[in-house]
Amino acid sequence: MTRKNLIRDLLHQEHFGPMVEASGPAKPSELALQPAWCLQWDPPETSLIARTRNDFREFCSQKFGLHFADKGDARIRWTLKNTDDPAAEGFTINVTASEVLITAESERGLLHATHYIEHMMADRGGPFLPLGEVERNPSLSPRFTEGTFVPANQTPDNPGDFSNEYLSLMSHFGGNALKFYINLHELWRSDSLPELNTDLFDANIMALRNFARRTRDFGIDLYLH
Repeated sequence: MTRKNLIRDLLHQEHFGPMVEASGPAKPSELALQPAWCLQWDPPETSLIARTRNDFREFCSQKFGLHFADKGDARIRWTLKNTDDPAAEGFTINVTASEVLITAESERGLLHATHYIEHMMADRGGPFLPLGEVERNPSLSPRFTEGTFVPANQTPDNPGDFSNEYLSLMSHFGGNALKFYINLHELWRSDSLPELNTDLFDANIMALRNFARRTRDFGIDLYLH
């Protein structure tokens, strides 16, 4: 195994990790999630919503061996407020005996709320959540993070070794912004100075957009420098 693959595997395990046994029964002040619970997603399906849902299922399955029902009276519900701010990342989590209600102003708020729940269960050592309501709003944005496998000269077709697992880990630990260092000539097109145009403009723009779409699906914006 190469050093790069070893580090990548360690990064993946940092989030999901090995399965753990629940550390005792739920306390009176806690809710224990059960296989009879179902997941309800009110927002329209998007790539970010789909990734958040799949990530939560994988986390519960790999970490606790917990698989949810397709239907049921008890549920975890994700819902959006009526808002005009798609970048808002605040959220509210209300935990009762029969429902975990996750409310946010944007998809990214639901993403970070889901991460918050995963962190609580991982720290608790089991699929337990404290009863009651918690509200969180980020005090800082954007929150830049850096990559480990970034080449000395980034290009649109070689931004660095940003696997889905790596981007997911960045997002789980609060990162929502990446810096991308570019050579302006690689993305230049001008009618006034055509001699400076690159023949690879279309390919470079397409590669950059594809990378930006990938990071966006993890709630991470790309900043060009």
